[in-house]
Amino acid sequence: MNQIVLMYHDVYKSDPSESGFRRERDYPYKLPLDVFERQVAAIYNYCKDYNLPQESVVFTFDDGGCSFYHLIAEVLEKYGYVGHFYVTTNYIGTDGFLTPDEIKGLEARGHVVGSHAHTHEHLYKLTPEQIREEWIQSVTILNGILGHKVTEASIPNGDTSDVVLKYCYESGLKDVFTSRPTTKMDYYKDMNLYGRYVVLCDTTDEYLLSIIGSSFARKKLALKWSIIYCVKKILGDRYVQLKNLVYRNK
Repeated sequence: MNQIVLMYHDVYKSDPSESGFRRERDYPYKLPLDVFERQVAAIYNYCKDYNLPQESVVFTFDDGGCSFYHLIAEVLEKYGYVGHFYVTTNYIGTDGFLTPDEIKGLEARGHVVGSHAHTHEHLYKLTPEQIREEWIQSVTILNGILGHKVTEASIPNGDTSDVVLKYCYESGLKDVFTSRPTTKMDYYKDMNLYGRYVVLCDTTDEYLLSIIGSSFARKKLALKWSIIYCVKKILGDRYVQLKNLVYRNK
């Protein structure tokens, strides 16, 4: 089986506003803690039952909410998984987001910390120079916090383009995660590009396991993504609502 990379965002105990962004459009990406742990356990047991290495499934998390450190990491560690945590650096230390010490703490616990750009603005709206600054600022800030170069990033809002990839590359990044649902690794020069499968608040255990175990389910998602990609530029900001609707899977 090809490696499956999952894209999560925030986890919460009682209220979605506990961690990360508090915009209405972000709430479909936030999972209750018990649901998240149940999913991790289901994936762990699935891999065990089918003799798959744990590395078959990669857990990534976007935005930089405080739940990364306080809730998510502990669940992953319980089942032996490493989290890949991508931080929107403009929000470090603000209410609901990671502090510099928590960022360092995640890495000290064996997890991977990377960039999620600086402001989380839609990159397709920005000039090339602004896009460059998004990555330069973010990588520089994280390098300063961690004391070494970060080499991973995820692209916010699914705004992948040649210009975005160019400045990811020039910022020194080596592994970049997109929102395209695919197991096929791509490249920009010698920078690795990985697709991911988004997990929403209504994603069932069965649906999640079908993504991991069924190439047919993954092909259906790839088709949905292609539709979204084609209309994204036409709809502008409204594409987010369409994307959430298309990916809903109760």
